Amino acid sequence: MSLLETIVQFVTLVAAFVGGFLALAAFYRLTLHPLAQYPGPLLCKLSSIPDVYHAWKGDRHLHYYRLHRKYGSVVRYAPNKVSFDTGAALKHIYSGNKKEFIKSDFYEGFPAVKGFPSVHSAIIKSEHAKKKRVMSHAFSEQALASAQPYIMDKIVQLCDLLGDNTRDTVVTPSGKPAKMISRLTSYFSFDVMGELCFGKGFDMLTSADNRFALRMTSNAAHRHLVYGCFRLLDKLPFIGSYFFGHIVEDRKKFVEYSRAVASKRMALGDEGHRKDLFHYLMHATDPETGKGFERNELLSESNLLIVAGSDTTATSLAGCLHYLGLHPDVRKELTRQVRAQFYSVDEIHSGSTLTKGIPLLRACIDESMRLSPPVPGVLPRTALEDVVIDGCKIPKGCDVGVSTWSMHRNPKHFVKPLEYDPYRWLRGGQVDDSSKYSDVAQDIDEKAALNETANARAGYAPFSIGTRSCIGRALAYSELDCAVARICFMYDFEVCLEGKLGSGVFGYGYDDSDEFVAGRGKGGKINEWDVKKRDGEEIGTFRLWDHFAGEKEGSMMVFAHAKKE
Repeated sequence: MSLLETIVQFVTLVAAFVGGFLALAAFYRLTLHPLAQYPGPLLCKLSSIPDVYHAWKGDRHLHYYRLHRKYGSVVRYAPNKVSFDTGAALKHIYSGNKKEFIKSDFYEGFPAVKGFPSVHSAIIKSEHAKKKRVMSHAFSEQALASAQPYIMDKIVQLCDLLGDNTRDTVVTPSGKPAKMISRLTSYFSFDVMGELCFGKGFDMLTSADNRFALRMTSNAAHRHLVYGCFRLLDKLPFIGSYFFGHIVEDRKKFVEYSRAVASKRMALGDEGHRKDLFHYLMHATDPETGKGFERNELLSESNLLIVAGSDTTATSLAGCLHYLGLHPDVRKELTRQVRAQFYSVDEIHSGSTLTKGIPLLRACIDESMRLSPPVPGVLPRTALEDVVIDGCKIPKGCDVGVSTWSMHRNPKHFVKPLEYDPYRWLRGGQVDDSSKYSDVAQDIDEKAALNETANARAGYAPFSIGTRSCIGRALAYSELDCAVARICFMYDFEVCLEGKLGSGVFGYGYDDSDEFVAGRGKGGKINEWDVKKRDGEEIGTFRLWDHFAGEKEGSMMVFAHAKKE
C-alpha cells in the first residue's frame, strides 16, 4: 500500500469517526436529551452556533422574541438552554435567594481581572453576597444623597447641549438642527458615572477628547456576550481573534482603560477628595467578615461600573425621550404637568415631589424601559437540581432564563403590548385629577384596572429582580426622573420624520446615512441587516443592538426652547 493510499484511508477513517460521533450527538440531542420535548428550531437544538451568531449580529433579543412568537412561552434556543417569557418564570428563577439556581458559566466571559469576578459576574453565591454587602455602602442613601449635586451639574450640561445648535448638531433635509439623542445621553451618563465613581467626569458633554471610550466600552460588552454564549472561545483564542477580532481588541483596550482610570483614582487616596463611590469601595468592609476589596477586586468592579453605570442609564433616557417625541399627546400632557408643578427649572430636583406629584413621569420612564429595556436579552441561570418552572420540567444542569424583550411584549401581561401606553401603569393606581386622561382611568372598572397594572408589574423587569438585580436601580431612577422632567420643562421636542427618517423602512427617526452606520460592523462596514428595521421591532421602536447591554444609535430628534406662556 502506497503512502498516499495510507493517508487517504486514515483520513477516511477519521471522517467516518467524526461523522458517526456527530450523528450520534445529533440523535441524542433531538430524541434523548432531557430538553428534547421543548420546541425550537432544529439547528438551535443541535448547536449553540445560532445563539453565537445572533449575539455577534446584535439581534439576539429579537431572535428570542421571534422564537417565542412562533413556539410559545418556553423555547429551546440552544442544546442545553431554555428561554421563558412569563412573569411566573421570572419570579421562580430570579426572585429571592433560590437554592435551585446559580449563575451559569456564561458569566465567566465577563471578569476584567482573571480570578476576580465583579459583583455582576460572581457565580458563587457566598462570593456575590460578600461583594454586594461591600458595594451596598457605595449605593446607600447617604452616598446617593451626597452625589446629587454632581448629577445635577451634568443634567444642566445635557439640557444646555440640547438647546445649543452650534454643537453636536445634524442638519435635517429641511434645514432644521437635530440631535442624535443616543449619543448625547451616552455622553451624559458617562460623565455622571465618572463624577460619581471616580471623582472626575470625562467631560464628554463639553469636549470630544474622551468620546472614543464609548465605542470601546460597547465592543467590550459585546465581546463578553459573544464569549459568554460560547465558552470554548476563551480556550481557543485564535478562533475568537479570527472571527471577532475588532471587539476582542477593543475589549483589551477597554480593560487597560478602566484599570488606568481606577488606578489613578486609587492613587489619589482620600486627601482633599470628596466621598465618591470609589471612596466607599476602598473603605467599606463586609460586616460579616470585616474584609474589604483588595486591589484586583477594585479593578474588576471599576470595569463593571463604567459599563453598567453608563450604558443602561443612557439607553433608558434616550428611549424615554424617543417615545415621548413620537407621541406628542403624552409629551404635551407630561409637559403640562411638569410646568404646572414648578415655576422655574431650578426647582426641579430628584425626590418625592417628582415621583408622587407627577406619577405620569415615572409611568413614561417605565413604559419606555418596557419597550426598550436596557438589558434586553436573557440572564442565564443553571439548574442545580430538577425543577418545575411555570409547569415545565427542567432537569439538573440545564440553563434557563427569561427573555426580557419577549416578556415585555407578552400579551399575557400587557394589554396591546406593542403600543406605547404609559397610562397602563396608572390605571390601577394614582392618576392626576387635573389630567384630561383621568376620566379615561375612571371609566375603567376598578378591579380590572388593578388587575391590569398588577399583571403588567408581574411581567416587568428592566433591572431584573431578586438578590442579583441591579444594585444601581435607585441611582438610575434618580437620574432619569430629574433629567426627563427638566427637559420637558425647558423644551418642546419631537422625533424627526423628514425624508427617510419617516419612511418606516429603518424605523421612525432612523435612516441609512453615515450618522447611523458609522462604526457598525467590522471596520465600519455597512451591513444591510444592521440598518433596516428588523423583524421584532415595531416601526416606532427605540432600536437596540444586544451587546448584553443595549447598544443604540438614534433616533434623530429636534428640540425647541419652550415658549413662555
